Amino acid sequence: MPKFQLAQKALVLISRLMREKLLIFLIIALITLISCSLDRSNPLDPIGNPEIFSPPSIDSLWIYNWMLTWNVGIEIENDSIYFADGYYVYGAIEYYGKYDKLSTEHDTTYSIEDAWYDLHYRWFKVSSYIVFSDTLEGHLSKPITK
Repeated sequence: MPKFQLAQKALVLISRLMREKLLIFLIIALITLISCSLDRSNPLDPIGNPEIFSPPSIDSLWIYNWMLTWNVGIEIENDSIYFADGYYVYGAIEYYGKYDKLSTEHDTTYSIEDAWYDLHYRWFKVSSYIVFSDTLEGHLSKPITK
C-alpha cells in the first residue's frame, strides 16, 4: 500500500475520532447548560432563601449510665446565633444496619436503657433539626455504642 493511501486513511480515522469527541463535548456542555438553568423551588434551599441555615452539627456523643449525651455546635449566620429546635435519636442493631428513629428530644440527653434491652439496639446516632416552614434535619453524628 503506498504511503499516500496510508496517510489518507490515517487522516480519515483522526477526523472520525475528532467528530466523536466534539459530539461528546457538545452533549456534556448542553447538559451542563440545561442543569444550571433549572428552577430552584426547594423552600429549604439556603441559596434560594437566605433566611435558611443548616442545623448545628453534633460535636461529640457519649454514653454514661445508660444516658446518651451529646454536645452541639452553634450556628452563627449574619452575626446571629442559632440553636437547634430539637434532636432526633436513631438506633440500630448493627453498626452498618438500618437506623430507626427512636425519639425526638428537646434536650441533649436520651436514656438508651429501653432501646438496649427491649429493642436490642446497640448503636446510636443523633442529628439536630430546625423548623422553618418545614423541618430541616442536619447531618447524623458518628455511631456510638455502650
